[in-house]
Amino acid sequence: MKKKSKYVLICVLIFMFIATTPVLANSIAKSIDVIFNSVKVQVNGENKNVDSILYNGTTYLPMRKVAELVGKEIEWNQETKTANIIDKKTVTTKSPYIVEQGFINSGTTTMYNVKFSDGFAVGIGVPKQTAQEINPLFEFVQLIVNVKEMNSADTITTPNVVGFNEYLGYKYYPVGYDGYKNDLPDEVKNGFKNIDFFENFKLYKNGDTSIKGLVYYESFPLLEGITYDDGVHKCTLYLEDKVR
Repeated sequence: MKKKSKYVLICVLIFMFIATTPVLANSIAKSIDVIFNSVKVQVNGENKNVDSILYNGTTYLPMRKVAELVGKEIEWNQETKTANIIDKKTVTTKSPYIVEQGFINSGTTTMYNVKFSDGFAVGIGVPKQTAQEINPLFEFVQLIVNVKEMNSADTITTPNVVGFNEYLGYKYYPVGYDGYKNDLPDEVKNGFKNIDFFENFKLYKNGDTSIKGLVYYESFPLLEGITYDDGVHKCTLYLEDKVR
């Protein structure tokens, strides 16, 4: 009976050894004495909150955390059990595209309006006042940018709004407030500044629903429209009844 019990025990031990051998061949667990978080970690002189282990004079840091701190990421290969530090993968986002465009009546003027797939919209028109009633030295268009429905993560830059006449091949460049304020009487300067599109754009911040104002040009005989480009949205807006 004792021999049989001994034989069974030996068989069990052999089975356990065979079952665990592959694991032991690849990794060996043992207890070691280490010092935890005795080393401060900095990146370009800036302290970072990273756990560290000091063992036998060598500091060990979490690989993924270190990679993230230097703008990298970890790629893990389960098949080969390999951790690879790689450059961060850039996510390519599709540029907003035009979903609707055409003339609309705003009540005070007819505007040419362009709406984009991200909710952004821009429109131009000429108010009923003559240019001389607003600024006798310059021609102008009214520009309205609607950012209410635009993705708040998107950032638009000061737009280029170049006027054009396709038939004549003319281009007309806007004049900012600093370019005409010295020609205005002091008592009306603030009024002109408040309705200048580019001055209002300087005050734009996330959360605002729209930016609007007048864009001045020195002259634009037979102006047909403008090209608009804020770094995210590009389109052509017209001042006469033709949709391209």
